[in-house]
Amino acid sequence: LGCKWLVALFLFGLVIPILAGALVELVVLNPVRVPTDRTPVFMVVQNWALGLALLTAWSDLVALGAFGDDNVWTRRLQRVQIDQSYGIELGYLVFEVAIPLLHALLVRICGPYFGTKLLSAMLDLDPLSRERLLRFSFPAFALALWLRVVGRSVSRWLNAMHDVVFDRQYRIGLQLQNRWQPQPLHTAEPEAHQAYR
Repeated sequence: LGCKWLVALFLFGLVIPILAGALVELVVLNPVRVPTDRTPVFMVVQNWALGLALLTAWSDLVALGAFGDDNVWTRRLQRVQIDQSYGIELGYLVFEVAIPLLHALLVRICGPYFGTKLLSAMLDLDPLSRERLLRFSFPAFALALWLRVVGRSVSRWLNAMHDVVFDRQYRIGLQLQNRWQPQPLHTAEPEAHQAYR
């Protein structure tokens, strides 16, 4: 039991908050705060505190249903909260919560970094241009991910709107029948169909 808590504390109390804080530092703070001709300095304790606050706020928002009630993270965090009272299930905690979080954070940190290094090597840029490209690749990648989420949401909304319009346009004159109350059968055509003939 003690080893389970040590692993969970190491992952959720140290590694994931440091990576989350570093990601916020790279995406938001460094492009605004540090001039492009200077090298940014990462303070691990500051990144840890920032990441811990960010993860706490994120888990509270997920628990409140801010990202939808059918969100996969809502179900995962609810199960972790239920498991806390019965004892920690380390396999579920590591494979279903920690590894997806680590994967998401590492993709958002390593993707722009290695992509920028490859692009700057291909373009043979000078050191100052490489630093600027690297500095602004993190916000650009975050913006691209945000635009993808917004595009998916707009696509889902347009599909739902299309279904509503389709239902209103092509189901004119259809009457829903209640199964428990017998309705008399109508032999005449509905007025909506007569208007189209």
